[in-house]
Amino acid sequence: MANAVTLSAALALLLLLLHPAAAAYFPVTTKSPVAAPPQFIVYTHDDDVSASSSKLVLGLSDAFRNPNGCKLPVTWFACTSACSFSCSEAVKLYRKGHELAVHTKNHRDLRQLGKAEIKKEIVGGRDAIAKCGIPKAALRGFRCPYLSDRPEVRQVLYENGFRYDSTIGAHGGNNRQYPATMDKGVPYNCNQAGQMCSKSERYPGMWQVPLYETSDHNLMDYCTNENTGAPRPGCSAFKALKEQFDDSYNGNRAPTQILIHTPYLQHKQYYNDVKKFLQYAMAKPGVWAVTMSQLLDWMEAPVPAAMMPAFMAKYACVL
Repeated sequence: MANAVTLSAALALLLLLLHPAAAAYFPVTTKSPVAAPPQFIVYTHDDDVSASSSKLVLGLSDAFRNPNGCKLPVTWFACTSACSFSCSEAVKLYRKGHELAVHTKNHRDLRQLGKAEIKKEIVGGRDAIAKCGIPKAALRGFRCPYLSDRPEVRQVLYENGFRYDSTIGAHGGNNRQYPATMDKGVPYNCNQAGQMCSKSERYPGMWQVPLYETSDHNLMDYCTNENTGAPRPGCSAFKALKEQFDDSYNGNRAPTQILIHTPYLQHKQYYNDVKKFLQYAMAKPGVWAVTMSQLLDWMEAPVPAAMMPAFMAKYACVL
């Protein structure tokens, strides 16, 4: 959605709210599944899928290359009715090798809805993207608007064949937790961003990819004031992203992230900070930018950094 103030205010509330049910989680591994792993960067954009959003987002990702010579792929969490959504742009991005994922139809706060309405928002959003001509089988990821969830959200995702959710916050640092399946329950401490979890939840095979908190205490749109959406004086988005990356690169090599909205990149300083970060990070050995689904493919069949060119050969090269 274009209203960055509303988004930032909602994220601020999420970081302040705590729910009694939020303690229902189990600890997740901080150990890499292989020795000498690659360092992944996951770049995601929420809400709009339009020519104007593509110009901003791809203006950054297209300026850099993975070690195999391909441009950087992006995961687009698309809101199809309440946001600016173009079928032609979605198809163009998909054909280039980017990932389309679901962000509901109307960008409603799912925590306030019953299960039937939640299903309409999630499945309806997926159906709308599929009607553009993108295979439904490729639309297997989801993120809640405002990062506001409840157990019924994950129930709907599981019952309708989604592969992953990326909504729950997690601490950053040099020993951060890896993505995990929800076979035994909801991973990560839901108190991190005030989400609602239940001890009874079990979703065998469905993944949760956490949003890592940076040193500026944001999960997304780094260095914005979470009450107003305005820039925070004295806060460097480049520094926040670099510290997140360095912690992981020199630590356990858990994924690092760039999680943004279009209004964020419309701010020149933030755009330049993200660009500066990519210049820094993509110059490091063993660093690969991947989509959410590519990250999970690796989690299911991990290989060391030296074998990543062969691992990535099965995907479309973003040109």
